[in-house]
Amino acid sequence: MSIELAKEVTQSLREGTKELKPGPYETPWTFAVKSSLIKLGKMKGYRVCASGFPDVAEGEWLYDVVWFLENEQELLAQIPLVCESEWGNSLNHVKIDFEKLLLANSELKIMVCQTGKESVESLIDYFVRAIQTFERPFYPEIYAIAIFNNDKFTFEFTYLDREGVELF
Repeated sequence: MSIELAKEVTQSLREGTKELKPGPYETPWTFAVKSSLIKLGKMKGYRVCASGFPDVAEGEWLYDVVWFLENEQELLAQIPLVCESEWGNSLNHVKIDFEKLLLANSELKIMVCQTGKESVESLIDYFVRAIQTFERPFYPEIYAIAIFNNDKFTFEFTYLDREGVELF
């Protein structure tokens, strides 16, 4: 399920941000990313947590965006997706949010960031090393990395498995 879902997330993020213009990324881009993920999560039947959208999502909970399901007794049953976004342009900014994803017990983990002081290649190298270094119990997981390349004014996507191996 995760690879297909990762592809759907990619399409949703591309569509949701295609009308945006260059400029300060934090507010309009965060809004577009969250809005895209909220819409897709709701369409798939999940409850969604994200700040800034009181009419369509529950408040932020642990991560910037969380999709979840509860069982009949209203107990947490599943978290298929978590997302962190960080528009700061240094690795130190990105590192703090990405490390939260390492802790998540979710099949699909989305990291949205941008180039700046770091290139796409150096960011991907960091993500691979961080995934390979972090020790955790085995469960299937995919890291979908969406790096906004400021030079090309487009997202570049990379998908890594729990070993830091590129999937497609």
